[in-house]
Amino acid sequence: MSTTPSEPQTVKFHGIDDLVLVADEWNGGAPSADGAATVLMLHGGGQNRFSWKNTGQILADEGLHVVANKEYAAANPKVAAMLSKFKLTDEQYGSLEDTVVNKFPKGQEEEAARAWLKANPGFADQLAASLKS
Repeated sequence: MSTTPSEPQTVKFHGIDDLVLVADEWNGGAPSADGAATVLMLHGGGQNRFSWKNTGQILADEGLHVVANKEYAAANPKVAAMLSKFKLTDEQYGSLEDTVVNKFPKGQEEEAARAWLKANPGFADQLAASLKS
């Protein structure tokens, strides 16, 4: 656990066609988060980046780099709806974390996620189906 609490900072990410995403960021560039995973927190409909305030702080206190987007749901309503239905049991979360953190080396997160999905058949289909509802 980090011994230095991180207060969130408001940051802006500039994209193409004058797109600007506003987010809260914890541990951005902090030595305590050097080499740690970055957690991108996306909210569902009817929420905003402030929905992640407590969770973001908890993860930051663990030393992770955390970014919570403000306008994601409005710009991506179908994905936001899917993410609002995204649920993992404690067992699923534990096995996903174990696969990504312990079973695959750093830099192979995509391969780890694919392996986890293969070991959890039907999970990806369930998420995809929620895009249609």
